[in-house]
Amino acid sequence: MTKTNQDPENHWIAVLIAVLSGVVGALQIGKLPIAAPLLQTELGVSRSVIGNLGAIFPILGMLAGIPIGTMVLRIGLRYSIALGLAAIAISSLLGPLFPTVEMLYLLRLIEGFGFIFIVVSAPTLIQGSVQLAYRNTAMSFWGTFMPIGISLMMFLGPLFSHWQGLWYLNGIVALLAMALILLFVPAPHSRPKALGLPQIKSMLRSIFRAGVPLKMALAFGCYTLMYFALFNFLPLLLIEELGLGYGQAGIIAGFASAANICGNLAAGWLLSRGHTRRVLIPLTFIIMITTGGAVFAFPLPVLVIAILCIIFAGVGGIIPTSVLSSAPIVSPNPLAIPITVGLIMQGSNMGQSFGPLLAGWSTQFFGWTSAAWILLTVGIIGIILIRCKRIDI
Repeated sequence: MTKTNQDPENHWIAVLIAVLSGVVGALQIGKLPIAAPLLQTELGVSRSVIGNLGAIFPILGMLAGIPIGTMVLRIGLRYSIALGLAAIAISSLLGPLFPTVEMLYLLRLIEGFGFIFIVVSAPTLIQGSVQLAYRNTAMSFWGTFMPIGISLMMFLGPLFSHWQGLWYLNGIVALLAMALILLFVPAPHSRPKALGLPQIKSMLRSIFRAGVPLKMALAFGCYTLMYFALFNFLPLLLIEELGLGYGQAGIIAGFASAANICGNLAAGWLLSRGHTRRVLIPLTFIIMITTGGAVFAFPLPVLVIAILCIIFAGVGGIIPTSVLSSAPIVSPNPLAIPITVGLIMQGSNMGQSFGPLLAGWSTQFFGWTSAAWILLTVGIIGIILIRCKRIDI
């Protein structure tokens, strides 16, 4: 349960700190691609290993999202976010002390659990911290946490000559965010009620019977697969194929990631102006196929690639807000909205898992051009999911 419109005040500080916690989680996603050249040089890791490390977060999300969601209801939202930040801090600070590929895998696993605790808990905390009239605004801020975190890491990464410094920075930032959560975030006026197993099973059946929530989740998965297939390897592509320096690659990737923030915010404006998701989402997929495919398929000048990546990410940002804001519409009943959001995030995690994996393995064995075919195929699937049957969204 969340607050009602009878609640007397809004806790915008709590909202901002919860968003900051999400940004800290997103930094852990962004630090891997920008540190990939350093990891290759210092630890000798291959592209496929980079892809495997990038896939750990979302694979955990697919497997542990619902169990962790149940734990969150019992631990409490603030403490769950703090626990997630603690896991990120510990793993980031231990990484440089044990610089082996095996330890990177283990610590990445711990970071992944921390990330899930944050992204499962923070949206509910945000909604419980503001009055009903401000909830959409608060959630639009939350929708920007991923591109903010990734773009920040793209800009900051090139300032470090060794990956260890980047890991230490992430550990310190996570500790600071944990302190802010514990010191300045008040408990919500009411806490979500823990559902029993029979209730959860009943709601899941109704959600899957409805059909549309699953389609939206899979479409979101297509988006995240395309996004991370490109951005997980963009710095390497710019360095290997175009001969750019480490800093130049980080600047281009950072600006492109930042453009995604504008797309998320623009989606809310477009939807409020009467544009439907059934039109916005397929058009977005078409633009992502065209721009992202061109980046991988053709030997283009640096400026053209930079512009294409900015368009890819900027326009692509329309999809996350469009899909996440559809949960109350496509959910079979109001009580099932949180589980519908969970299903949508499962789809996101699925795409985030397979994007780095597919791009990593395909580019290693078939070259960079193969990634363009991945974007084309997945984008078409996303269009079909939204357009194949009439969906009033």
